[in-house]
Amino acid sequence: MRRNCDAYSGQTGLTLVELLIVLLIVSLGWFTLLPRLDPTGPRRADVPLHELNVFLDQVRHAAFLSGRFQEVRLDHVQGRIVWNDASHSMHQPVTRCTINASPCPRSEALLRIYPAGYMDPLVLVFANGEQWKTSELDVRLLASERR
Repeated sequence: MRRNCDAYSGQTGLTLVELLIVLLIVSLGWFTLLPRLDPTGPRRADVPLHELNVFLDQVRHAAFLSGRFQEVRLDHVQGRIVWNDASHSMHQPVTRCTINASPCPRSEALLRIYPAGYMDPLVLVFANGEQWKTSELDVRLLASERR
């Protein structure tokens, strides 16, 4: 009985090396696409709010480590928040500001961030109508609906 050595030569399919190359190409595509699909990352419109919250979180961390509240100066006319030597600029001019339900003074206002993980109630209203408010019992600002 004679065996045909060419019996398997007509089959189609991928070899192991070809399959590994295809998997490599697909995985590279996923790894380049996944950071853009990250649901936890800020959207482009939320980047200024996210950056300010990161800044405030650094202040909260310092308050926690020291066990004492930290005072942050809010210069809403210049559009800056200053803590020690660090400062953060706002993305839009601030048209209205309240701290502890009182209007901010015309020059600078003091805002406290406490070691327990919260801050004085703050509301910022920007020239484009956007409004940011403090989150209850947190050191974080949340965007409200535009007016």
